[in-house]
Amino acid sequence: KDSTNNPACISSFSISGAIDGQNIIHLVYGTDSSGSYISYITFNTSTDTFVTPGVTIAGASGSFATTAVIDIDSANKPHVAYTMDYTGDEEVNYTNKVSGSWSGAVRLSTAPSVYIPFSELNINIGIDDKAMITAVNGSGIMGFQGNANSATSFSYYSSDTSVYASSLASTAVSTLSGDTWIAYTDFDQDVTLAKHNFADSWSTWTSITTKNEDGYEPNLTVSGDDLIYLFYDVLPHLHTDF
Repeated sequence: KDSTNNPACISSFSISGAIDGQNIIHLVYGTDSSGSYISYITFNTSTDTFVTPGVTIAGASGSFATTAVIDIDSANKPHVAYTMDYTGDEEVNYTNKVSGSWSGAVRLSTAPSVYIPFSELNINIGIDDKAMITAVNGSGIMGFQGNANSATSFSYYSSDTSVYASSLASTAVSTLSGDTWIAYTDFDQDVTLAKHNFADSWSTWTSITTKNEDGYEPNLTVSGDDLIYLFYDVLPHLHTDF
């Protein structure tokens, strides 16, 4: 615990963290009483101290940051996806620190000039070091893949256009072979998995599997032997499958 250097943050804004290959924890969190800004800081687990002063990486007067998620690539560089309310809808943006400074924001949309509301945000860096971002868009789940390690544009695909919008979570992981799995709750509130094979185009998704059991807040992780573990809430118990 480093109570001397820990940054102030908004309690209502979820904190997201990821640990890199040097055991440094990278954190993004909300700052400012209006929740208008997203800040970034690192924490050294060897010395149990915050390494860098918190820096603002997104936000501006007239906009409202609501969610931020972070993941780390193989070079220990942070990648962040976040939602920003510009026009009453939450729009997804992406930035990274691949070059040593934070890149300009890339706005994710199915068309360059269209604003689309998103929620339930997740980011995952694949074995090719490209960012993959998932989010619930209305009643569908969208998957976005960056065009490079420091992405300037994203390909998109809706792996399922009929999902339960109040599932409260959508998560994605990449296996050691590079395949991507997404977990979410479908329209019937059943826990569902969708798979993208690494060699396929981003628009090709297969193996949508429904467990036929109501579930909420699904979460995925992958083990060192490439097993997918799925956690989800079925009141009043927590279930685990793999």
